[in-house]
Amino acid sequence: DRGRGCASFTFSIEAICFGKDAALPDVISKPPPPFPSTENKPVPLKTGEDEHYMLAIKQDLRGPMKMPYFLAVGEKHQAIDRYSQKEQDNEKEQETWTPDWRRLPREIKLKKANKKVCAKTKKANISDPKSNLVAIQKIEELEKKDEEEEKSKDEKDKTKDKKGEDDEAEEPEEYDEEEHEE
Repeated sequence: DRGRGCASFTFSIEAICFGKDAALPDVISKPPPPFPSTENKPVPLKTGEDEHYMLAIKQDLRGPMKMPYFLAVGEKHQAIDRYSQKEQDNEKEQETWTPDWRRLPREIKLKKANKKVCAKTKKANISDPKSNLVAIQKIEELEKKDEEEEKSKDEKDKTKDKKGEDDEAEEPEEYDEEEHEE
């Protein structure tokens, strides 16, 4: 009969981990405070000339990082009054500010891009046509010597072959049993 509109569900206090004799928690009737209580108060900020200088550097470094890259650079218009030109020049001087880099870590310091110096390429040795002719003549001479040596070797081989044939004719043939068995 559980799902037919009857209130048959019973609530037991033991299901939510309270005993029969245990006191139930008090009902909270007011909202929590907007901020938690500060038991440990923060250390007061240091004030002085050095701190102000470092704060100015921090703001100066953060400023360009937050600026969008697509801002147009202001164009120079010739001022009619000389007084306004002086004011503009004073503003430019105030805008250009270089921090004391001795007080800052090296990582923050802006680096100039050094151009890498490439090693000079060696030029190919282009020899004169005269030296080429000399080299060609030497090569031809060496080829001729090689040919002459080959001819002399061939002649020696021919004379040895003739002598070898004569020696073979004088010696009787040796009897080879293996040839006759087959």
